[in-house]
Amino acid sequence: MAKDEMRCPCPEGLARTLGGQPHPRRSTEIRIDKVLHFQVRDQPFDIFKSGKIKHICFKINRLILNDHTLNDMFQVHQSLNTSLFKNTNYVHFVVGSENFQVHVDMLSLKSDVFRAMFDHNMTEKNSKIIKIEDFEAEVVEEMIKFIYTNELSETIDHPQDLYAIAHKYQIDNLQAKCIEYLIFNLNFCNAASLYKFAKLYDIDGLIQTLNSFFKKYVKNMVKEETYRSYLCENINSENLKDILFLCAEFNESLGDVQKTAFTFIKNNISTVIDQLILVDWFKKHGTFAYELFKFINYQDSQD
Repeated sequence: MAKDEMRCPCPEGLARTLGGQPHPRRSTEIRIDKVLHFQVRDQPFDIFKSGKIKHICFKINRLILNDHTLNDMFQVHQSLNTSLFKNTNYVHFVVGSENFQVHVDMLSLKSDVFRAMFDHNMTEKNSKIIKIEDFEAEVVEEMIKFIYTNELSETIDHPQDLYAIAHKYQIDNLQAKCIEYLIFNLNFCNAASLYKFAKLYDIDGLIQTLNSFFKKYVKNMVKEETYRSYLCENINSENLKDILFLCAEFNESLGDVQKTAFTFIKNNISTVIDQLILVDWFKKHGTFAYELFKFINYQDSQD
């Protein structure tokens, strides 16, 4: 490792060598995948034993990590230069009756929205108060915890709301952590509602994961009311053929979905015919095609 002699940034008089001059610093590389042993200063051991040296300082100029989380925290430490805990520049999040005090520097470091808020002459900068009315206190508290620690709690009661607040304030790392949490906790009961959420925020990775999940566990999903409701609410010309084939395969479970699909066909018959959506379905499931004609004729007689 290369040796660099440089002026120590420690407060004046805090650390001196035996000669009364500012002590040298060694530029050091720290790894977490193995232990490196190095000498801080080339001095005989008995000098340290004498007690005349009270302080030894070194600089980390490179941190090699296998985990981006620790690296992020190291960058936070570098950016704030350890002055955070001496900094009294706070802002208060007011959520109903709850009040959370947070360092302005931390908010600005993690969020472009907060940074812009404090860099410009906005109300929040002058009042030191940020009122949040569209999220619960526990969601705001979890966001604040992440801003300081870069970690989520093991159990989160409202992960979708946490993603939403991270999206609102452009906290990218928190959005990514929320998606990881949602995927890890994906199950038959929450998959359909999670798909709606993913479409709302256009989260491509989550949408792809859910589509794969639906295909793999379709036999389980058709038994879930939330999934059947999701199918009924999202029928369109692009997915109509897939839904019709699904109804034919799981007719006993998807009777209501089939009825909704037939209604969509009746109301959009010209589009369906022009796009030849039903050709393959007619060929393979003639019985259900007959059911479709009966349904349309019945509906016409009721109009």
